[in-house]
Amino acid sequence: MTVEEERGALSMEEALSLAEAAPERLRLAIATWTVSRLATHIDEPGTYRDMVYHRMGFAHLTESYRLLLPALEFLNCVSNLADAPKSIS
Repeated sequence: MTVEEERGALSMEEALSLAEAAPERLRLAIATWTVSRLATHIDEPGTYRDMVYHRMGFAHLTESYRLLLPALEFLNCVSNLADAPKSIS
């Protein structure tokens, strides 16, 4: 990867490809780190910007919010499921 490619905006496809190419142990470590940040965000709600810039530490990467926002929108689904009334069978 060239310096220009490294500094260019990362696409979702490229991010997924890089993650899939990573060694299994690294993917597990990153997944663990990510889930821990998501759990904190669920326990201590904040904005998506808070999640990306502060909890995940990407304040210095301008493309981070654009790239992660679609992936983080699943939190709305989790929240909606948690708030849904439980049916009694």
